[in-house]
Amino acid sequence: MSGDASLVSNPGFDSGLDPWSAQGSAAASGGVAVVTDSGVTRSLLSQPISLGPGAFTLSFDFRDALSASTPVGTLADSLFATLYLSDSLATLDVPGGAFADTISLFDLDSTGAFNVNGMLSASAKGAGWQRFTLTFNSVHSVLAPVFDLRDLNTIDNDSAVAFDNVDLETAPNITGPPLSQGAAEGDDVTFAVTATSERAITYQWSFNGQPIAGATSPTLVLGNVRPSYSGVYRVGVSDQFGTSLSPPAVLAVLRIDEVTKTTTGATVRFGTVANTSYTLESNTQLAATAWSAVGAPIAGTGAQASVDDGGATTPQRFYRLRAFAGTGIPSGYLQIVVPKKKAAGPGMWPAAMPFLPLAEDASTVTGVTASTLSDSDAPWTPNQWAATPHLVRMTTGAGTGRFFRITSNTGTELTLEAAGEDLTTVLAAGDRYEIAALPTLGSFFGTTATPFKSNRSPAKADSVSLWNGKRFDDFFNDGTGWKAKKGRAISDGALLFPDEGFLIRRRDKTALTLTFSGLVPVGTARTAAPGPGRLFLAQPFPAPLTLLASGIAALPGWTKRDSVQVWDGTRKRFFTYVFRNGLWRKGSANADRGATPIPAGTAFFVQRKSPSTGAGAVLAIPPPFTLQPPASLE
Repeated sequence: MSGDASLVSNPGFDSGLDPWSAQGSAAASGGVAVVTDSGVTRSLLSQPISLGPGAFTLSFDFRDALSASTPVGTLADSLFATLYLSDSLATLDVPGGAFADTISLFDLDSTGAFNVNGMLSASAKGAGWQRFTLTFNSVHSVLAPVFDLRDLNTIDNDSAVAFDNVDLETAPNITGPPLSQGAAEGDDVTFAVTATSERAITYQWSFNGQPIAGATSPTLVLGNVRPSYSGVYRVGVSDQFGTSLSPPAVLAVLRIDEVTKTTTGATVRFGTVANTSYTLESNTQLAATAWSAVGAPIAGTGAQASVDDGGATTPQRFYRLRAFAGTGIPSGYLQIVVPKKKAAGPGMWPAAMPFLPLAEDASTVTGVTASTLSDSDAPWTPNQWAATPHLVRMTTGAGTGRFFRITSNTGTELTLEAAGEDLTTVLAAGDRYEIAALPTLGSFFGTTATPFKSNRSPAKADSVSLWNGKRFDDFFNDGTGWKAKKGRAISDGALLFPDEGFLIRRRDKTALTLTFSGLVPVGTARTAAPGPGRLFLAQPFPAPLTLLASGIAALPGWTKRDSVQVWDGTRKRFFTYVFRNGLWRKGSANADRGATPIPAGTAFFVQRKSPSTGAGAVLAIPPPFTLQPPASLE
């Protein structure tokens, strides 16, 4: 024992049993209390203690000398160590079994302790002795350690248990436990605990029952959280007498894994954490308000959940998850209609991917060279991210919103494709990144089963055309896979970059409805837009973007000789716009056209007449909507 006074009176039995209460055969001698079955069938030793609610640590030494004899028809002599809890001394009756609550400590027979609720360790008293320790919380005003020996083998005076050093101390009191949270993927999350003790305290956080290395402060900060972070967090607060364990706090990382449009609605799939209630909300627009619940709350089980939304009958719909007052980033679907062919030629739609593929890995940059990104903590295997097409997208820093193709990787380094750019001018240590699959014609549209009209003749098949900087390269599906129109090369692996558009041509007598789905981009999108030259850039959001809000006119070196061509979804054609005297204008007209929308799911041409250099030749497009919920929704 330490120099702190135990809350137990006469803890070492140096003055006999007083003030301990005894029944049956119990005695104290030489600083040890012994309960036996001498002449009795039950012996009790207890001490009621009046104190307020709180956290406590109870510990004591004991020596087992119970009989191993169990004649036929009898049971082994046993001792039951228990804490009795009561709200007053008047209502506590240990022999009569009157109490408000109990905490079982352990059961004991000649083979040793079992049903142990606490920790057993070697005792400083030497051979044959053990020490028991338990930290617990009490909401009652009276507690009593109770040692109850039962003579169950009916043999008299053959069993005894000795006790010494019964110590009850206040344990660290957790006054502010960590709270469960819901967070969007990529958020930073902080768990915090407040605790008091009369002694110095230490902390140790755990995740799903396993200690977190280095997590030894009152706060636990989790940066850039991912679905693998979802689970149960607890903190043990310790002083020299014991450890108080906080109630469990759940982190639910709110990510929708898939939105699938069906003929009767849509199906939404997402991962869950057990003992967590999720609400799936939907909206036909990306806005902070007007979200409504899809069905009843979903009880998390730790497995994937699937929700069918029969109300998903509109050309676009968005979904988000809520749990513990947190809100996830929306996902959704967007339908575009490629018009049917006409006498003048095929129907046409300048398409772009308005959603993001889900991240497969994410972390923080630790080093950058002209062509590589390093992460010293990465667990990659060589060529892991280049064996199939993958990209890096930056989520913080000067390169936020940029995409770079991964051309090779080692265990800790990614080599990136950044034509004409030095990555050290774009990225820096401390920037956050995500790794995601880079779509191809085959992975995005399918190979042998596609929504397009296929034909062995490219003149009769639908086509997808990719801009090469000067002209479109055409690809068609012949029923066995994607082929290049020129040379018929197998092209299932032709890349579809998220910040570039592609032109769809329809050669069938019916219109074609295509459905895009995925994660809504909620941050600024950036793409390199150098000049001179012509670019075919994606409108990166599943919501209309106006010319005024696009940021195109802020490109370095932009002049009135530069122009954009924007698709008119109603008239099914491109119109040319220029920026003169601070206003967007349609061709040579003077009317302000800044409100002209660049429709969702489309691409637009940018024609640069003058050169622009360096990192300044980057188009930064802020989101055309806000998803920050008002305080009234939290």
